Amino acid sequence: MSNSKLKTRIEREIVSSDFKANETEVHKMREYNWYVNYFLAEQRVLETGHFFPKGTLGSNWIKYQRKRLKRGQMPPEQKDLFLKLCNMRSNEHTGGRPRKETRAEET
Repeated sequence: MSNSKLKTRIEREIVSSDFKANETEVHKMREYNWYVNYFLAEQRVLETGHFFPKGTLGSNWIKYQRKRLKRGQMPPEQKDLFLKLCNMRSNEHTGGRPRKETRAEET
């Protein structure tokens, strides 16, 4: 099952249930969503060795987690898992603009 289908299925199940939000349930829902997104990111890293491409929902989640980590807003368990995920990535550089030849080489 693809990542988007899995997430859509999970969201449908949540919406279809009679969900009445109170503070505890909202906290549980956020925590659940965090683990769903973590699982999707982990699958992506295991398959490709890299995080999601820029501009995708997955990359926005990664960016937000980095912000939370920097601000000290991440619970210790999530912090450990996220740092483990970051260390699983490949060190190979895949982006960037190709270098142009310098003028000295042209002459």
